[in-house]
Amino acid sequence: MNTNRMTTVVAVALGLVSGCAAPDRTPGKAAPDFELKDLTGKTVSLSSLRGQPILLTFWGVG
Repeated sequence: MNTNRMTTVVAVALGLVSGCAAPDRTPGKAAPDFELKDLTGKTVSLSSLRGQPILLTFWGVG
């Protein structure tokens, strides 16, 4: 998976889960797993990226 696709998947994931109930955010705990489709329709889960760097991009509009 190329870097742009992974960044897009993570950005979309953050947008989707931002309105959900907040999970336990205890420092040191693993992030909750979730699955989303990438731009080609392939399902990608957060757990499938374990051990790889994940870039979280936060942006504001307004």
